[in-house]
Amino acid sequence: MKIFSCPNCGSVAYFENTLCSACGVGLAYCPESNSLTFFGNSQAPENKVALCSNRQAGVCNWTIDSKVNSDLCIACSLNHVIPNLDEYHASDRWREIEQAKHRVVYSCLRFGLPIASKLSDPEGGLSFRFLSGESSSTGTVMTGHSNGIITLDIAEADPASREARRVQMGEPYRTLVGHFRHEIGHYYWDRLVSPDVEQLEQFRSLFGDERDDYGKSLKDHHESGPPKNWPSSFVTAYASVHPWEDFAESWAHYFHLVDLLETSMELHLEIDRDADSGLTWRLDRTYDPYSHPEFNQIFEDSKTLTLAVNSLNRSMGQPDLYPFVVPTPAVEKLEFVHRLTFKGNQEVAS
Repeated sequence: MKIFSCPNCGSVAYFENTLCSACGVGLAYCPESNSLTFFGNSQAPENKVALCSNRQAGVCNWTIDSKVNSDLCIACSLNHVIPNLDEYHASDRWREIEQAKHRVVYSCLRFGLPIASKLSDPEGGLSFRFLSGESSSTGTVMTGHSNGIITLDIAEADPASREARRVQMGEPYRTLVGHFRHEIGHYYWDRLVSPDVEQLEQFRSLFGDERDDYGKSLKDHHESGPPKNWPSSFVTAYASVHPWEDFAESWAHYFHLVDLLETSMELHLEIDRDADSGLTWRLDRTYDPYSHPEFNQIFEDSKTLTLAVNSLNRSMGQPDLYPFVVPTPAVEKLEFVHRLTFKGNQEVAS
């Protein structure tokens, strides 16, 4: 994530900020320019900023695309069902959900990936449903993707509930942003891989045949668990379920690593080790990972960075920030994702 600053006074501001903590002006993120803009400054004429109507609910700080006739920003326009705000803590959970979703939409825009709501593109568009088991007739909600519709159980926005599920599922990592990165990977498989004969052939050579019975694969996984040798081929145990899940997990992990790199480079973070130690690696600000063509550099730098941040977490008695080891076959899958997203950037540039 880019590190932002207040355009009025220059103070550091976070992606989600609606006000500058230093000078007090209103702030809004403009996806068209990938920058924060300000308004309501008593010392300067008020900027003409079209704000997303969900700002009133405290869940969005984006501006509206000037070329679109809508009162919602591009991220909020993707919503089909929002939480029932009459339910206990629903507003707080929606805010947490939107912050994570907006970060993922930010990444999709930075990659130049196609993104549109189902209202404007019923066949190829994307929509989100944020549901609660409390309102469901079955008492449960399955988080997942189907035909461009991503459904999320809003209980995932409750840290205690999410941690309980993480432990129950034996997962080293479970976050809202991780859910969105995974599920949107399924969506982009439908958009970028399935209809492209060449991409589909490459996909099958790396991930396997997606025509294998998904229901049976999922049932076998829940009943018997992952194969014992899964760490030699997959980035996570869940990736071993089926080629579709392997792709979605690889997609999510590529997003994790690129976003981590962008943040570190925005901070001008430099990491160096003496060659006498037997480990020599360096990370400094040299490129934009969202548009960099060289996957090997992205991956090698991400290894350097994750080692550093994991070490920092351990110094505070916290779990590793990136608790994964990526085997060689999984690296090749990440490179496949890189080629898809880099293709998106090339199309935007042209």
